[in-house]
Amino acid sequence: AVILGSGVNQDGHTNGITVPNPDAQVSLIRRVCAEAGIAPGDLQYMEAHGTSTPVGDPIEAGALARALAVGRKPGARAYVGSVKTNIGHTESAAGIAGLIKTVLCLEHRHIPPHINLERLNPAIDQASLPYEIPTRPTPWP
Repeated sequence: AVILGSGVNQDGHTNGITVPNPDAQVSLIRRVCAEAGIAPGDLQYMEAHGTSTPVGDPIEAGALARALAVGRKPGARAYVGSVKTNIGHTESAAGIAGLIKTVLCLEHRHIPPHINLERLNPAIDQASLPYEIPTRPTPWP
């Protein structure tokens, strides 16, 4: 796997430490993609934070939807997953666990299912998302 870019940010002022800032998330994705010379719409897979919280997940889902729609060609498939559904939240190792999962997805050309997802948080409008959350093993697009 070749990493074309990376970045970090801080959400800034929100309603609490566990409440993400969608504008900061979108800004980060757009900036990293621009620095890598690609459009966010070119991304085929995003490894999300995805902690399954009632407040955080809809905010993150919306931010990813906004970011991944930029430059996306009609019919271009994209997937979003989170390693936390497979191995739990590894706290300080969560970032590297997600990176390892993504590299393995690329190597094996498959995206593992987002297990235990029976119904999406009702605050997330699935029909408006420019990506899918795989619930079964999915070939890399």
